[in-house]
Amino acid sequence: MTSAIQNAIIGLQSASQNFDRAATEIVRGGAQIAGGDNDIVGGLVDLLEAEVQFKASAKVFSVIARTEGRLLDILA
Repeated sequence: MTSAIQNAIIGLQSASQNFDRAATEIVRGGAQIAGGDNDIVGGLVDLLEAEVQFKASAKVFSVIARTEGRLLDILA
C-alpha cells in the first residue's frame, strides 16, 4: 500500500515530467516553420497544467507533513 506522502511525491514527480514534456513541445513547436503555433499553444496549456498539478501535490505534501507532525506531538 502506498502512503499519502508517497502519493504526493509521485504527484510532484509526474508534474515535473509533464513540465519537461511541455517545455520540449514548446521548443519543438517554435522550431517548426509552418504549423508551429498549435504545438506552442498546446505546450503552453500543458505547461500551465503541470504547474497546477505541481502546486496541488506540494500542498498535499505540506498538509500531510503538518498533520503527521501534529499527530507525533499528540502522541509524545
